Amino acid sequence: MLNPKIMIWKECDQRIRTALHRFERRWRPSSSEKHTIRLIEELIDPALRTYSEELPRSRVKYIPGIGSGGTLSGLLRKYDFETMLRIQRHQLISFGSTANTGNSIDRTIESTLETLIGLTDACLRKTVQKAIIPETPLRNGRLQGLWEHKFCKFCGNLAEYTAVLEGIVEIDFHPPKANRESKTLRLSTGYCGKHRPLQHDNTWSLEYQKAKRSAAQFQVELLRLTRQSRALQLGLAQSGDKLIDAYIYLDVLKHGFRSGDEAELRNHARLLVDNKLTDQKKKMVILRFLGLSLQAIAPLVGVKSRQAVSKALGSMKSEFLELPIPASFSRNFEYP
Repeated sequence: MLNPKIMIWKECDQRIRTALHRFERRWRPSSSEKHTIRLIEELIDPALRTYSEELPRSRVKYIPGIGSGGTLSGLLRKYDFETMLRIQRHQLISFGSTANTGNSIDRTIESTLETLIGLTDACLRKTVQKAIIPETPLRNGRLQGLWEHKFCKFCGNLAEYTAVLEGIVEIDFHPPKANRESKTLRLSTGYCGKHRPLQHDNTWSLEYQKAKRSAAQFQVELLRLTRQSRALQLGLAQSGDKLIDAYIYLDVLKHGFRSGDEAELRNHARLLVDNKLTDQKKKMVILRFLGLSLQAIAPLVGVKSRQAVSKALGSMKSEFLELPIPASFSRNFEYP
């Protein structure tokens, strides 16, 4: 099994970028957690220390480990990777509230913090976790990359197996039947209870069939939301259309999604798909916010009449129509 890929952001500090490339070359599929942290101590910590020495004092506090007078590897020894990932996300959010995107130093810091989150996330995904619950029939031995199966394929809920493993859901593994016999339940590692294909009562799930039909669109929406959540910068959704990108940007801004909010992003993607918020409707909303009339919007989105635009907008729930519109967006956004 190959190691998870570390996402290195374009404006990440070059010394940390180089250190991460060296880390990836020496990070073996067989590397244990201890070996991974030793590599971070040897390669990443010195690069972070050197980089931090050049930063203004007000910015050093946001660098994980260095800001508290320690090291990144030291924090990873103190906390597990999942806890560390949450800490880093909070640091990024805190930094984002003070950052000046027009300042090259702040842009580099933000990209570097995002890259370090990518490092921790990759380490977490690689971790071999023991998948056994004592005193239960749940005996799957050791699963490498169990984190890959954490969420349901169709939403942000935990997969059934993971939910039980983490103690979030309690179930009867031997539920009695009408004839007083019992049958051990089989837990899904890929789906939540709502979306598993075959329910425990042996009926096929309508929710699964519905989600399966829209699986491709779910992945499209999730990718766009994930890209945009990495920074509050217009256009990161990369949908191929400025209006769609603008809608995703404002939607992410409204809900405050940030990099690593995987469950929230997955659930929101599911919400968009289930409510049939098509790209055409997204464009209508933005054009309406820009002050265009229904008559003017129709040819721009490929419909025949203003009535069609009115009907489409009228079919949308208010939560998808109510978006925050920063003054800078209204002044600067242009659409041909």
